[in-house]
Amino acid sequence: MKKKASSHQQGLVPLLIYNCDKSVEVYRQSEKFIEENGYEYKLFSLITIYQCISQQFPHTDISLGSGHFFPWMECYEEIKISSNLCFFGFYKQAMISLRTALELGVLSIYWNLDDNAHEIIKNWLNSEEDTPLSKKIWKKLEGHSNFELLQKKYDIKKEFKHLNNFLSNYVHSKGVKYCNSIGFRTGCQKFEEVGFLIWYKLLERVTKVIVILYLTKYPIGVIKYDYSKKFGIDIPMFGGLEQFGVEAVERLIGNDVFDIIQDIAKVDENIQRIMGKVSTLPNITDEDVENQVIRLAKSEIELAGGPEVGFKNWLRMQESIYDQCKDHWSLKQKENHQRLVGHITNWAKENC
Repeated sequence: MKKKASSHQQGLVPLLIYNCDKSVEVYRQSEKFIEENGYEYKLFSLITIYQCISQQFPHTDISLGSGHFFPWMECYEEIKISSNLCFFGFYKQAMISLRTALELGVLSIYWNLDDNAHEIIKNWLNSEEDTPLSKKIWKKLEGHSNFELLQKKYDIKKEFKHLNNFLSNYVHSKGVKYCNSIGFRTGCQKFEEVGFLIWYKLLERVTKVIVILYLTKYPIGVIKYDYSKKFGIDIPMFGGLEQFGVEAVERLIGNDVFDIIQDIAKVDENIQRIMGKVSTLPNITDEDVENQVIRLAKSEIELAGGPEVGFKNWLRMQESIYDQCKDHWSLKQKENHQRLVGHITNWAKENC
């Protein structure tokens, strides 16, 4: 027998015009639009860029665990939250999260600019120091040699300010165009194609600015080098991106800006030192790489609940990866993937 709602609940629900049921319906419509109009791959490409940078954000024995990575992770989280808000029809709130992500992206470079974030970020990290104002942040960035070289050929500061000011219109509801209805709807959330398209375009622009800032500080990210030949899948976190990541950021920021950052990389003494050491290392064997992959898979499964629970989730993920990548993979890559799945499946059965 269905339990009767309390009078309190009966009085509250009608007031929540923006409710979860409507959000779920908007999500279904958003999902359909994304699939039918080719945005699934576009969104996947943008999010993959953040994932690549997150994995290769430079860490040292001293900085690891210090919180120097926190602003970047918050930036990435805001991007994912913004996506969710958009899919559920909360377009204005999605724009606000984009603005937060943009500011955190700049802040992550600000704290790490002189590679001493592990020392100077502590008070801010512990909420004992106010977040520095934009003027202070850019004054510091402009004093860095890499940003000086970039600014001479590409005005990244102007691009940031223009984008930040535009997104601020949503924060402060600058009239009907920037309010909760975004000029299209009233009363409750619902799917709006134009609202989604505005959000996606802004997501592209925010990602572009953040990536340019990251690559200017860490121009090793534009060097096209097959690190897997030296390290397999255990690539040290010194800032270098895998080749597909480099190609993705090149498509995003454009050839002109990419070439400027490549020129910066050529005169960066730290990069020359790192690449000099990398190039002298012996190539890793196929057997060692396969063992790395197997160890990583087992570790992920054990952390996610062990061979029984964790394996099911891992297998679903592998099936999804295969579906997304099979059209781009070589025969050897497909065979390696199938061999991995077979090996881990047998291991999971033995350990259950």
